[in-house]
Amino acid sequence: MQEQLIRLCNAACGSAPFLDHLMMILDEGRLFFLFLTMVTIGPLMRCRDSTERRDWLADMLVALLALVVSAVVGRVVAAVLPVEARPLTVLTGLHTPFGLSPDHMLEGRAVTSLPSSHTVLGGAAGFGLIWLRRRWGMFLLLGGLVLMVPPVLYFGLHWPSDVALGVLICAVVGWLASWGRRLCVRPANWLGTALERHPIPCYGVIIALAALIVWRGGPHTGTIRAATAVLRRLLHGA
Repeated sequence: MQEQLIRLCNAACGSAPFLDHLMMILDEGRLFFLFLTMVTIGPLMRCRDSTERRDWLADMLVALLALVVSAVVGRVVAAVLPVEARPLTVLTGLHTPFGLSPDHMLEGRAVTSLPSSHTVLGGAAGFGLIWLRRRWGMFLLLGGLVLMVPPVLYFGLHWPSDVALGVLICAVVGWLASWGRRLCVRPANWLGTALERHPIPCYGVIIALAALIVWRGGPHTGTIRAATAVLRRLLHGA
């Protein structure tokens, strides 16, 4: 069943240049992180009073906590479970965009397919927020998954089960993170005070950090692969 679904998703790859370009852009992950930045910072800049601003900051810290912890849990799971080959390496007849080799498509990615880091990153913040702000959380969750999941199936980079496990990880972590909101209230108050007293420098730092994440946070920049390799070495000694 998984093989048939992968072949169906991959059918247009290599023969539809526009779709190939679009999926390549989505696969980089930077469009998702830009979307995440706009969804979190945009409403913050429109908050009308300090109470509203600090409430939003607390909820955004929960979403950030869910994202970070989900990413860590995903890498631990990848290190603990046996290495799973990606569809692109084991299924014959899969297509690649623009004549690129499978090795080129896998460059910078973790050695194992399970779980899908794209799915974990795409869904974590939304699952963290959905328990606190249902509409914003649903918007962030659906937007993140739409931006991150299709390319990994289209290019044969992950199995559907990898995606399912990724959703499970970020759903559980997001729910747990929402229970820890009270831990985010004090940092949110500190940030709110700083934004009120020094708005320009603070927003400058936030935007600079967001730009750094957009630049280096992509799923195949090598960061996730390096983290997985280190954890596997610590856990398995090889």
